[in-house]
Amino acid sequence: SVQSAMQIRTNFKVAFLNEFRKEARAALKSYIKAYEQLIQEVDVAGVVERMALCNHITIRMYQRYLQSHDVGAAVHHCRIHTATLRSCCADDEAVVWRKWHWLVANHQLFGELLDSVAQQLPMLIDQSDMWQFSGFHYQSAAAYCNRLKQWA
Repeated sequence: SVQSAMQIRTNFKVAFLNEFRKEARAALKSYIKAYEQLIQEVDVAGVVERMALCNHITIRMYQRYLQSHDVGAAVHHCRIHTATLRSCCADDEAVVWRKWHWLVANHQLFGELLDSVAQQLPMLIDQSDMWQFSGFHYQSAAAYCNRLKQWA
């Protein structure tokens, strides 16, 4: 609906403005609202447009969480985003290849961000959570890349 699209757009803009004001928590709150609306309101736009926006929002959220030294929250969102991507194109053969591409990119980026955190502040990494190890994400990216190759 038009109202939902406007709410998503407003939340996205508010988040961006809060970043300019260096208000990370307020930015994250608005990004979360926009992300949740994008995954719940499927009639707002096509799956490709919605997931492209979710991917962009996710990158900003990863960066904000990790700059705030909140690796646990970044991992939590990574799990949510991975589940969202895995379920987004299940029945649409025309765009299913994008799902694998998006999953590769998501895990590769998150692995690189975790590498950076581990080099600068290794104490932030929880040794008991495999989702906090960059190697897990690189391996996941490789597995999804193989799925993409199989699809092609």
